Amino acid sequence: MTDWTVPPLLRTFISPEEVFPGRVVTYGELSALATTINRTEGLKFLGFLNLLLSSAALEADLVGPEPARDVQAWLIGNVISRELLSVLQSKMRDASFLDRPFLHRTQVLFVARLVATHGQATGGNMLATRDARDLLGDLLFLTNGLFRVDEPPPKASIALWVATQVAPLYETENAPALALAWPRAQELLTRRLPAVADDPVELERLERVALFTSGFNVQAWFDLTFLLFSFWSTVTFRDLIAEPSRGCFDPHQPHEIVSKDVLSKFTEGLSVGLDELPEWLNIAEFSREILFDLTPFRAKPLWRLPDGAVMCVDVGLLMERLGPHVFWSMINALDTDDRRKRFTSIWGKAFEGSCLDTLQEVFASRRWSYARNPIDQATNEEVWDAVAVRGDVAIVIECKGTFVRSADKYSGEPGRFFKGLSKKFGRAKHGGVHQLLRGIFGVWLDRRVAGAFVQPDRVSEVFPVLVVQDPIIGCGPVARVLSDRFQAGLQKRVHIRRPRIWPLTILTADDLDKVASSKRITGARLDSILKSFHRSHPSRAVSFGDFLASSASAHFGFPDRVRADLRARWVATGELVLGRFRAKEYGGTKTGAQVSGPSPESP
Repeated sequence: MTDWTVPPLLRTFISPEEVFPGRVVTYGELSALATTINRTEGLKFLGFLNLLLSSAALEADLVGPEPARDVQAWLIGNVISRELLSVLQSKMRDASFLDRPFLHRTQVLFVARLVATHGQATGGNMLATRDARDLLGDLLFLTNGLFRVDEPPPKASIALWVATQVAPLYETENAPALALAWPRAQELLTRRLPAVADDPVELERLERVALFTSGFNVQAWFDLTFLLFSFWSTVTFRDLIAEPSRGCFDPHQPHEIVSKDVLSKFTEGLSVGLDELPEWLNIAEFSREILFDLTPFRAKPLWRLPDGAVMCVDVGLLMERLGPHVFWSMINALDTDDRRKRFTSIWGKAFEGSCLDTLQEVFASRRWSYARNPIDQATNEEVWDAVAVRGDVAIVIECKGTFVRSADKYSGEPGRFFKGLSKKFGRAKHGGVHQLLRGIFGVWLDRRVAGAFVQPDRVSEVFPVLVVQDPIIGCGPVARVLSDRFQAGLQKRVHIRRPRIWPLTILTADDLDKVASSKRITGARLDSILKSFHRSHPSRAVSFGDFLASSASAHFGFPDRVRADLRARWVATGELVLGRFRAKEYGGTKTGAQVSGPSPESP
């Protein structure tokens, strides 16, 4: 599965303006090109191109960067005109396909929306020959011009500007580490949600409305999603090139692992018919949000072809559904704001409980004093989600299982992006930064908080930590924006001379699991890891996850020893899934049938 020991990608793309100085691309120009393409053939070909890109990306996580580079070379040779290729070669010369890809998933999927909206229902360019595909290559290349952004703002706003432009593509280019995300998502939905729901009957109804109207329970949904992911993730991009039909399967045919009735019913919920795509992907009005937002593809990553076969247009999006994006799978399916709010509240409680249990492991020592949800005895209000104290060191923690709204996350507008980020995680009333600062001020500045923990005056160092689930917060520039808000909040108040308040640390849920593993293996103290991180990256523009994947963290057991330890959970989860299929829980037709996919022995 995806290898978290590989540093995340922050890519830039070859743009028309870079190749042809002064070239400005408009949406009108692109939509006019799309009108010349046959809609059906264009969509099938673009879906296949994106499947190649996503397959190569997953393969690269396992074997190294070669597949990601090689798929670029193949695609350029098969969709780019000789004239354009000649210009690119003269201009770009030694540019790396890894850092500067010509084709990328956000671009290809947006062009699919263009063709679905403006392509010809009958006639037009059928893309049947190599020369006919030159037009599509021009369209793809020009589309990179839409990713152009205005000049950077004054220095004071540069961090936010970078985060706004980079974060959406960072999220798409870096699929979740499935060995960590899949077991956690299953635990949240199958065990923790029912445990924290005020009304189990209401939770069951929410789940039924969200995902399981066709009769699948939570566990079946996860198992069958993993089954589909396994089918496509084990096919390399070279296999797909040699035999394009391997990108499809017919759910209506008998299968060894699961009955055709079960599989047909399940794929129906994850798929959209090729003839339905014009309505499903229609672009009513262009905006940068439309450019970045892959919600239609995340909701329906499978396309049903006229012959009954099903094609996955993006293996990475299937992987996301097994990780943190399972939340969006449910939220997007709920039909009222009230139901969405209720589910979000329950999900937040479940995520917090999971984090606090993991932190219990991190601070499992007689020398650490660890308190969950410490209460201000003067007001009976919660101070933080957790606090851990050892000698003169305190670590104060907030956990946020919520997500930035898609409309804000993908807007491309710094003000809007910042507003969405701040509302959930920043200095807005219920934001994580606000809650951390409020507790710090109450304990050490205003001294109005009573009883949060014993002898706060003995503390000389405080490490504020925000644990998050939204993968976009794992992007270094986004973490820097939140850290800036924390620093600005500190500076607004009278300077606290004692204790020393360290910069904010953002831990993703994956980061927290790795820290717990490091504690089990090496006994490393979290404050030592945090101190090393901040000293290595005083600019605060590098994420904690990047630090854990670097050699600077090796003496804490990262990444190799921790990776081996975390494999155990992946193996255990995979074996349980295999056991359910062997037991024919989903209508399998043969005893002992094996899942045709990645072995749980090799995450």
